[in-house]
Amino acid sequence: MRYPPGYFARDNLEQKNSPLDWNADHPHTNFKDLYEHLRGNGYFIEISGYPLICINLSSYSMLVIVDPEEEYFPAEINAIQMAVKNDNLNVIIFADWFNSTLIKKIQFMDDNTGKLWFPETGTFLACKNDYSGVFRWL
Repeated sequence: MRYPPGYFARDNLEQKNSPLDWNADHPHTNFKDLYEHLRGNGYFIEISGYPLICINLSSYSMLVIVDPEEEYFPAEINAIQMAVKNDNLNVIIFADWFNSTLIKKIQFMDDNTGKLWFPETGTFLACKNDYSGVFRWL
């Protein structure tokens, strides 16, 4: 599983023993219960690590985007838009938390690099805004 570089804080900040979200937001880790529920009800789930332009979105009925950490390219946004309009693709976006005051409070000194680490946002809001602009979801 690829994980974006940087300091991404845990979703549950009450857990003090490790500040990093090592499990990431993945159906086999943080979303295991949801994965098992959907599979138990007959749904098939395919996990892709490829750019959306490399996937035939017309073969799917649902695209689930969970906690996007990076912005999508315009061609990927266009591929989603075309699949929604022409192929009845449904899209669900799970956005994570964002709190600028809290982000300042959970910075820490990394012993390995000797540098102060500032957490990245809980989700890449610009990515969500890209979708919203195309589909007028907000």
